[in-house]
Amino acid sequence: MKVLVTGGAGYIGSHTVLELCEYGYDVVILDDLSLGDRNAVDDRATFIHGSTLNTADLAKGLDGVSAVIHLAAFKAAGESMIDPGMQWQSARLINLYSLPRRLSMDILNICPWMKIIR
Repeated sequence: MKVLVTGGAGYIGSHTVLELCEYGYDVVILDDLSLGDRNAVDDRATFIHGSTLNTADLAKGLDGVSAVIHLAAFKAAGESMIDPGMQWQSARLINLYSLPRRLSMDILNICPWMKIIR
């Protein structure tokens, strides 16, 4: 099974990826490295340096996956006081993903559409 882990270069994400790889999952990581570390990425996983807010990066990461574990986030509460817009954008999970019929969905709606059920 192919699994996308957003934020897979962060502390929790990298440990999640390690466990998934240990159990034999085909893992794809989508991380912009704003808070993660490329050196924390397991060599068995496919790494995409990109953002969940970028449509092309997201489409590449979602290609052929069966499950998504969304761990990409800003972690410091103080950031929301300094830049509330950044936190709001991040909390939306992803930028709107354009579908062929020019519909737009967020990641919670994209997954079932792409037959990702977990």
